[in-house]
Amino acid sequence: MSQYVHVPKSELDEAQLRALEEHEISQGPLSVLQQAVRNHTQVLISLRNNKKLLARVKAFDRHSNMVLENVKEASRVDHSYIFTRSCNLSADVDRAAKG
Repeated sequence: MSQYVHVPKSELDEAQLRALEEHEISQGPLSVLQQAVRNHTQVLISLRNNKKLLARVKAFDRHSNMVLENVKEASRVDHSYIFTRSCNLSADVDRAAKG
């Protein structure tokens, strides 16, 4: 997998791109999130607006979009589920479902 790191992505086929992405997620900075998903451990997330979230990561992608559960936000109401985007927008899934 690491042999594809220095090859331009335009020269890789679909299977090679998939292998490269899996390698980057398992070996790069996103490996911390991957371990948190597998082990169901809590992570402390610092947002751009200096707020902090303590939560369990249910899912994430390479853009750092995350689905979180059991979220505790500093000096805010706790949420059971929250979806965050990498551009730092968030929506409370429980409230969105109620209308």
